[in-house]
Amino acid sequence: MNEKIFIISVGILSFFVFFIFFNLTPDFWFQNKVKNGIRLTRDTADYHIYFFRTNWIEKKDIPYTNKSIQEYPQIALMFISIPRLLSNNFINFSNILILMLGICFLLLLLSTLKLLKKLNKNFNYIWLLFLPSFLYFTFYRFDIFPALLVQLTILLFLNKKYKSSFVLLGIAVLTKWYAILILPAFLAYLIPV
Repeated sequence: MNEKIFIISVGILSFFVFFIFFNLTPDFWFQNKVKNGIRLTRDTADYHIYFFRTNWIEKKDIPYTNKSIQEYPQIALMFISIPRLLSNNFINFSNILILMLGICFLLLLLSTLKLLKKLNKNFNYIWLLFLPSFLYFTFYRFDIFPALLVQLTILLFLNKKYKSSFVLLGIAVLTKWYAILILPAFLAYLIPV
């Protein structure tokens, strides 16, 4: 498939995905009143947790103290706190967060295309980013943000920008701990045997 046609196809599909997932009324697609479990669209269970975890802003408190105990790593907490800085209303908070996650998704698409091109791989791998489970964790959890950071870390490393790669890896680790798992591969490549 021609690269330009492929990118246009991905763009159209991305727009459709945003149309489905970025609807601002929670029950637009399904009038689902399930109390336990998840919905296909707008499963805001974790958004409520994020909203609660960012109440340190409203209280003018400092996170990671006895008053404001956190289980999220530092950069992750800062990321999910951005919408709370803009609004104390839960609906506004969740809409801003889903917009931020959508931007991360687009950036991940672009970085994946660059990575596939760098590795001389078929662009069809990009369609894996549109699987339902991936989209679910893109729009209803903040996991797309650390995934983007790890992807950019790998891209920088492959472009021989090692210092920038390690700095971004540090930021990624402060977002989700799993990012540290690529450190041994980086070190094995850089340290002569």
